[in-house]
Amino acid sequence: MVGQSYAMKIFSRFGEDVIAAFAVIDRITPVAFCVIFALTGSLGPVLSQNLGAKLMTRVRKTLDDAFMLTIVYVSVVWALLWLCSSLIIKLFGVSGETASLLTFYCTFGASLWLFLGALFVANTSFNNLGFPLYSTFFNWGRATLGTIPFVTYFADRWGVEGGMVGMIIGSAIFGIGGATVAYFVTARLAKQINPV
Repeated sequence: MVGQSYAMKIFSRFGEDVIAAFAVIDRITPVAFCVIFALTGSLGPVLSQNLGAKLMTRVRKTLDDAFMLTIVYVSVVWALLWLCSSLIIKLFGVSGETASLLTFYCTFGASLWLFLGALFVANTSFNNLGFPLYSTFFNWGRATLGTIPFVTYFADRWGVEGGMVGMIIGSAIFGIGGATVAYFVTARLAKQINPV
């Protein structure tokens, strides 16, 4: 929320058409990426149950499957948004810069969810495997260090589209970092449970 509020503050400088575009994006996103939200909600019990049973190969497999589902699902939705961008513009009855930004989001901006999805899966694993502070670090890191400098720098140089790219880059750093650490955590727990 902190990162999004800051990004909207920066984007609002570019006028009402930009705000209108983000209002439409905010309506599309929960519908388009609802499976990611559902995945992270259902992932916790599976991880916890297998950790409790000391079945670390299943924990690892669950993590693998969750990341793979995220990549496949987001890629399919991203492709659909790109293919349907003109239909979305017609559906919401927008034009001009608002339509241009919506097209940019459908073409490039939806890639943000590859990294947000990875971060959500990683955070769920941290919270359910006994490392909640990692989740806090990655969430706040993305909302602050992964948003503020990137959105500011890229928006100053390349406008709203640049700011959106800045959000993607910042999220990529923390999403990939979170996924990597999730695998380290799983490997560490596996060694503790099944020492060689």
